[in-house]
Amino acid sequence: MLKNYLFETIEPEFAGSVRAGDILVAGSPTLVHALTRLGLVDEYRLMVHPVVLGKGKRLFGEDNAGTDLELVESRKAGPDVLLLIYRPAKTAAE
Repeated sequence: MLKNYLFETIEPEFAGSVRAGDILVAGSPTLVHALTRLGLVDEYRLMVHPVVLGKGKRLFGEDNAGTDLELVESRKAGPDVLLLIYRPAKTAAE
């Protein structure tokens, strides 16, 4: 439902001008995929915990295949947690 709402509400041509504020998405790869497709993600903040669970939803799915990211910052966020901040890499045209 949210996916349809996003695409019906925000036209791709208009998405580039929507910059009113920051949105922090925690734990919703579906929303991240939709926002990425609309070009509304300018930064990924990933917290890496040293726990192997074996499965789960992918943050970067088929729609994001080939997305180049640039690491802009990394720091320790807890005793065993790293915060990695990535931005989409600039293309040759940018």
